[in-house]
Amino acid sequence: MKKPTIYLAGAITGLTLKDMRLWWDTASRKLHAHGFLILNPVNTSLDTDSTTREIVANNMYMIKQSDILLVEMQDRIAPSYGTISEIIYAGMLGKPVIAWGDSSLLGSPWIAEHITHRLPTLSMALDYLVGNYNVTY
Repeated sequence: MKKPTIYLAGAITGLTLKDMRLWWDTASRKLHAHGFLILNPVNTSLDTDSTTREIVANNMYMIKQSDILLVEMQDRIAPSYGTISEIIYAGMLGKPVIAWGDSSLLGSPWIAEHITHRLPTLSMALDYLVGNYNVTY
């Protein structure tokens, strides 16, 4: 029996590794403490030499293997097209998508229709996951 696997989705382009990891590390620690398994697209051997096809194929594979997506949606100057794509892909696969943040993009019909639940902060999203998806199967 295992706990659900959570894929961490969020902006990467234009951020430093430190900025990217800030919320991922916090989420991973809390979710691991409750027995969840974590899939993080940054924790692969893919790098700046990888092709876009490799990156997208890897992310799609990881999303298929996950049970739930936890998505960071902070407002930025430029939207994260990869994150938007991951939301829609996961939603079309029937995966629960839990989003947190204040992005104005969350009001877009295509994004809103593929998000299961939306919360303003990471802490609230983590509490929601632990309270609603902390099951063993």
